[in-house]
Amino acid sequence: MSGSRYTVASAARGLDVLEAMAKHGKPMGASEIAAAVNLPRPTAFRILATLQERDWVYKEGLTYGLGFKCFNLGANSGAGLEIRTQAIPFLVELRDKTSLNSQIAKLENWKVVYLERILARNLRVNTPSRAGSILPAHCTALGKTLLSAKDMEQVSDWASKHGLERFTDSTICKVPNLMAEISRIRERGYAVEEGEREPEISCIAAPIRDFSGKIIAALSISGTRDRFPQGLYDSDFSRLVVASAAKISRAMGAPSTSTGTKWNY
Repeated sequence: MSGSRYTVASAARGLDVLEAMAKHGKPMGASEIAAAVNLPRPTAFRILATLQERDWVYKEGLTYGLGFKCFNLGANSGAGLEIRTQAIPFLVELRDKTSLNSQIAKLENWKVVYLERILARNLRVNTPSRAGSILPAHCTALGKTLLSAKDMEQVSDWASKHGLERFTDSTICKVPNLMAEISRIRERGYAVEEGEREPEISCIAAPIRDFSGKIIAALSISGTRDRFPQGLYDSDFSRLVVASAAKISRAMGAPSTSTGTKWNY
């Protein structure tokens, strides 16, 4: 019997769309995707809407990109991204210097997606620990760092439309307060989190750039408050995080002028 008799046409078209997007390597418009897989635009749009609803793709403006579930599937099957390969030695070094968890993440569909995480020894935390785990953006140091790399008007529109969920008494829940915090992060060059998602967890994060100088990910350390210095700002730990993020950026080919304390936009 031919295997083709068991083929589900709609599933095959969905896979064709994902394969075309993966081959293209960057976000695509619906018409562009339809042309790439030889489908009518309305059909491609329905497939994209279904994939978006299930988090296999994300939509930003008029374009679509591969979602965090595509990364999660690749990560679980042993596939990796270049940034993970470049970052792991620095994550281990940072973990050993601070005795805290170290991790890198990117922003997908306004959510923080772990690319890699190195857990501290003998440190009990309640946060997710697997590559592909998802965190909110507005109340995490990683998320605020990544939001700071986006257009401020887009961030404000997103936050106003979707709201800012409260997790603890310290969570930023008002859009103007979030925008003010993002401005401070841009000026400072790193973000901090003090009990904003979990009451006893603190975090420091800094941006990672690619060869073009674009911020593509963020690096952070995290752990219980008692494992951090008295203050997170302008501390030895914050300087270590910024320096480690700069090292990974240089390994990714970032220009040396884009990996200092201040951010270039």
